[in-house]
Amino acid sequence: MLDYAGRWDELDIKENTTVDMNIRRLLAVLGSAALLMLLGGCKDDRMNVLIVTFDTTRADHISVYNDELDHTPTIEALAAEGTVFEHAVAPVPITLPSHTTLFTGKYPVQHGVRDNGLFRVTDEQTTLAEMLLAEGYATGAAVGSFPVSAHSGINQGFEYFNDDIVRPYQDYMGIRVIEKAGLFFDERPALEVNDSIWNWLDDHADQPFFLWAHYFDPHQPQAPPHPYDQIYADQPYLGEIAYADEALGEIITRLKTLGVYDNTIIVITSDHGEGLNEHRELTHSMLNYETTQHVPLVMRVPGQTPNRVARTVGLVDVVPTLMDFLDIALPVDVDGESLWSWISNGEGPEAPHYYAETLSPRLSNNWGELRTLYETPYKYIHGPRPELYDLATDPNELSDLSLDQPELAEKMKARLGEWIDNHARSEVLMPESADPEVLNRLVALGYVQPGVAPTAIEERLSSDGEAPQDHAHTISLLSKAKAQLAEGHAAAALVIIDRLVANDPQNSGYLSLKVNALMAIGKHEEGLALYDEMVAAPDMGPSRETTAFMGVFLTRIGRVDDAISEMAKYQSELETAEGQYHLATLMQRKGDLETERMMLERALELDQNLYRASVDLAVNAARRGQIDEAVALFEETIEAQPYVAKNHYNYGAFLAKQERYEEALPLLERAVQLNDGYVEAMAALAIALNQTDRPLESAQVISELRSVAPQHPLTLLTIRQIGGQQ
Repeated sequence: MLDYAGRWDELDIKENTTVDMNIRRLLAVLGSAALLMLLGGCKDDRMNVLIVTFDTTRADHISVYNDELDHTPTIEALAAEGTVFEHAVAPVPITLPSHTTLFTGKYPVQHGVRDNGLFRVTDEQTTLAEMLLAEGYATGAAVGSFPVSAHSGINQGFEYFNDDIVRPYQDYMGIRVIEKAGLFFDERPALEVNDSIWNWLDDHADQPFFLWAHYFDPHQPQAPPHPYDQIYADQPYLGEIAYADEALGEIITRLKTLGVYDNTIIVITSDHGEGLNEHRELTHSMLNYETTQHVPLVMRVPGQTPNRVARTVGLVDVVPTLMDFLDIALPVDVDGESLWSWISNGEGPEAPHYYAETLSPRLSNNWGELRTLYETPYKYIHGPRPELYDLATDPNELSDLSLDQPELAEKMKARLGEWIDNHARSEVLMPESADPEVLNRLVALGYVQPGVAPTAIEERLSSDGEAPQDHAHTISLLSKAKAQLAEGHAAAALVIIDRLVANDPQNSGYLSLKVNALMAIGKHEEGLALYDEMVAAPDMGPSRETTAFMGVFLTRIGRVDDAISEMAKYQSELETAEGQYHLATLMQRKGDLETERMMLERALELDQNLYRASVDLAVNAARRGQIDEAVALFEETIEAQPYVAKNHYNYGAFLAKQERYEEALPLLERAVQLNDGYVEAMAALAIALNQTDRPLESAQVISELRSVAPQHPLTLLTIRQIGGQQ
């Protein structure tokens, strides 16, 4: 047979993490229902729970909240069966802190997570997944972006947690190349999030389960897939939301097919909204206006009368509401309250105070911070320039009442300070040992400015620093420049970047973006010169993302040794798992298998969950002729990641290369089952079936392959090979 090593040895791994639960901690919250299930073995008909979060989604851009829109029919259908909370507020306009509140029922002043990347959910917090796991629920999740990947700690309590968001890029032949340098957080589209859910859901549909699906699509850059890119050509934000709604529809259809829809509580919400240039904020995180704080919240409970609730509620209320309905005692104190009476009776207690904040302006830029109190109908925002709004008469927050009603502003300020005193735990410190790789990445992406050092958080009202409202436009320009680069409009991006550089000539983040833009428009010499200037400057080194980008560029023009030199230099200053993995990839291109092996092993020492390195190490062992070592590594990776199609494919391809076709077949079949459009696995399966005298089955796979990818080089090569053997 033809040598398929060039295809089978290449990797594009999907990563998921299985949580290693602390047994003592689990027993501390273990409920009687779980014990009865373990001992009794009887059928369990308790309600399932599905939570789907649409990242960065404003309430007024969902058709349930805006009669002029009709792009979210799935949410509309669920709303017609459930409760629509008309004014739900997020605690923070930032992904990880807001999701942490959603899953703990605690405000950031209690759970301690205040920003993306710089914080993680600590083991002392008890999440909804842990609560339900202790009650015998199967727990699974799939997320769409870096801020809520396993490194953040949000995976606590999930037996299955898929966060495949860092995938090696491949060329048209399927050959893996070094990862693309990002301009935004790594992400994957909603339908791919769904693909990583199906097998777990199928396997656990016969028992109570808790499933979380996270769709990152509405986040910048907003580039919806076809046909939404055409339908919403002038409104890509709506297109992304419409696409995510389609993905949600897939899950609903699957639940109905499995016969569990009528036994599943469904919660649809968002972590925060998006500025969309209102209040001069294009994106989010810097301000506390309703553009980013007002989020959709739809809760569909089987058998309940549909209704709408006008009172203010918060994401902080979701955990106590679910636990109340499921009749499970909360194992920890929470800040939120149950909304069950509103769902079941359409009435309940008046809204308490709701709190929101954004400390990101100070943490990432050394500006002032904002803390907010909702007291219906008023909203008070405290910071270097306090503001007061009446949301009943001024929902767009255009008329600041703080000067017209100073007494009310002072009273709400006092109540906000009192609220913080009563709810905040003792002083929270931002981790001084924050992951340096993550910190550098945040700098590269513009989320943290260079030179901003970690600082202690004081739980008090502060008027210090510059008003974030005065800097929102600068952050918006940065976001716009990155979006232009991501969309391939480098020349337009360069115009914006030059404006930013003119205002802050020593900002290495801006200069790093300029290097990227210059290289993208073909001004290679100018880009390399600026890069060299940054390298030579004592306090103005290029970001690690720019270094990775430069490594990619130098590799593409054949200067692999230069690329290795650049990346190795930065690794010598700050060794990281990803950096070692990048270098190993370059060594593989050079054919230096021994150095590649050492770097892969070092990457795994730095991060044992970097499964891409594990599989690469298995392939490396095979190439070095260490067959037993390769087998052991492949099997370990499959055990750790049983739902990852690429793992099964690579192991099957390896066995097929050893002409162990019978052993390879179940692995290749499983790879195709896990990913039914997997061209490489289908081609390998067709070959293996033909080699084991199963021509009819091989022909059937070939037919499917022709349907999926008729012009793919592997399709044509497989047809030629099998045709020549028959």
